[in-house]
Formats: sequence, C-alpha cells, structure tokens
Amino acid sequence: MAESLKFVYIVILFVSLFISVVVCKRECVNHSDCYKLYPSVTTKMMCNNGHCECQMPT
Repeated sequence: MAESLKFVYIVILFVSLFISVVVCKRECVNHSDCYKLYPSVTTKMMCNNGHCECQMPT
C-alpha cells in the first residue's frame, strides 16, 4: 500500500512539473508586443527575457 502511494505521489509530481514547463512560454519578443497584450496599462512597458514588465515613473 505504501509503495503504491509513493508511486502515485511521484507520478503526480512529474506530471505537474511537465505541465509547468510546457505551459510556461514567452509572452513577448519586443516592447510593442507588451502594449498589444496589455492595452489598458498606461505606464511604460518593456519586454525583459520574454516577459512584459511595467516601469514605474521616477
């Protein structure tokens, strides 16, 4: 019984890791992609390592 529960736990762990890697993708390539994805944001946006980030005014 304990061995089967351990197996189920390991399968769930690996499946969740696989899904998180597959789902995680780049949301932008350049800065204009950020404005297309988030048109309601009024602050300056930039694409940093494939993810959009807002720059707060200084």
